[in-house]
Amino acid sequence: MIGLPRRNRTQPTGTQHPHHTEGEDNAAALVDDPAQVSHPSVASEGPAGARVVVRGLAKRYQLTPEVTITAADGIDLDVEPGQITAVTGPSGSGKSTLLHLIGAIDRPDAGTITVDDTEVTTLTRGALARYRRGIGFVFQRYNLLPALTALDNVTAAVLPYPTDFDKKSRAAALLAQVGLAGRENSLPSRLSGGQQQRVAIARALIGRPRLILADEPTGNLDSHTGAEILALLLGLRDTEGVTIMIATHDHQIADTADTTIHITDGQITPGPVTGASAIDTAP
Repeated sequence: MIGLPRRNRTQPTGTQHPHHTEGEDNAAALVDDPAQVSHPSVASEGPAGARVVVRGLAKRYQLTPEVTITAADGIDLDVEPGQITAVTGPSGSGKSTLLHLIGAIDRPDAGTITVDDTEVTTLTRGALARYRRGIGFVFQRYNLLPALTALDNVTAAVLPYPTDFDKKSRAAALLAQVGLAGRENSLPSRLSGGQQQRVAIARALIGRPRLILADEPTGNLDSHTGAEILALLLGLRDTEGVTIMIATHDHQIADTADTTIHITDGQITPGPVTGASAIDTAP
């Protein structure tokens, strides 16, 4: 097993209350009102990651006239810059929904989300598209384009947009950083699951995000490969200062994260929850 660095853990600041459009808009859908979003506050280079503040966040899904699922129920949460926060809980508890709401993949029914100085919940559609370009997303199933090489999959995330760096050069450097030097021209079908997830992480980093949202990034991997991916994410925290939120069932991630929160039925479990005790095994 790979040795994983640990930092001093902090307790979650989330509290329990009593009580989509997915994907990027096209390049033409820029900011309707540029004053509404400060894109550099999320995506520019800097010594620290983004700060995330969530207040009273609520989201419900009406499956049928009789069935409503509450995925977020009055969530309050503070995520400190440059830390890894593990979001744990049973399947269907609202872990992924929380990340999707913070990443503006879905919209909340109530509450506010503030990332640095941007109040995400007040942004127009065009401003949301620009905001999402400043977030690094990592998914359980990698979401690589099968007809594109590893290099082209990484550059695809910024291909439609102007950047202040050479896209292919940065993509190649990122692939080297995640341990895939020499595999730039490989198709996803020629890569292992762990290698595909490394490509996905490089893709998440190409826009220089200060916030990475990872939804079960080790869920499809064996324990050894999962440990390698976790070590890679920890290294990004330590070298880049990026803030990382991870929805997970993985005990190792919960044990190693700076902060662990536990969600049940759309609510954060009150009181300190750390380590393996924060995990409910997925069915």
